[in-house]
Amino acid sequence: MFKKILAAALLAICTVVPTMAQQEEGAKKPFPYVFVGLQGGGQTTLTNYDNCKLITPTASVSVGAWFTPILGARLHVNGLWNQGGIKKMIDEETAFDKKYDYKYVTPDLALMLNMMTLFGKKDYYPVNLYLIGGVGLNTAWDNGEAYSMKNLMPLAWNETRLSHNARVGAQLDWNLCKRLSLNLEVAANSLSDRYNSKVYSKDDWQLTAQLGLAFK
Repeated sequence: MFKKILAAALLAICTVVPTMAQQEEGAKKPFPYVFVGLQGGGQTTLTNYDNCKLITPTASVSVGAWFTPILGARLHVNGLWNQGGIKKMIDEETAFDKKYDYKYVTPDLALMLNMMTLFGKKDYYPVNLYLIGGVGLNTAWDNGEAYSMKNLMPLAWNETRLSHNARVGAQLDWNLCKRLSLNLEVAANSLSDRYNSKVYSKDDWQLTAQLGLAFK
């Protein structure tokens, strides 16, 4: 008798559990979900120089989550190479024109707003437009080339330098499949005035453009 009861109980479990799992699977919603992103592209920091000559590679990694179809957040880390430039007349006949390299990394916390779902009628679109706004802390170092020209750039720094970072940007995201999307992101970053070893009584601005993948 006990064996029959046990067999009946096991049969019931084997019948009910898959049914419950199917029900739970069917009840799952696409939000919230976590994502990890990798990006690469170029950056330039605006200054009184030909900014097209100051474009350098840049790369980013991020981890975040979409809490609702409209609102998400992420931790984004961007770096690594940067350039500045100085062009100055030494005398009436001699011009000094020099670029200098330094390095940076910027961890940034940002909110993300999906404009497609905000103004649309669906929770999901194959292509989405995100507005991004955040704040972070920029760390710059390895500025020896600029420091070696301190006679022409008296505010060039040689130590590791910290700066605020305020970011605004936009990202166009295209869903390739359920777990993977391709994105193009452009952003403007406000940094302290002395970031590029020169002072003009206003914040320096760094512009970035990157192509990336997000794994959901």
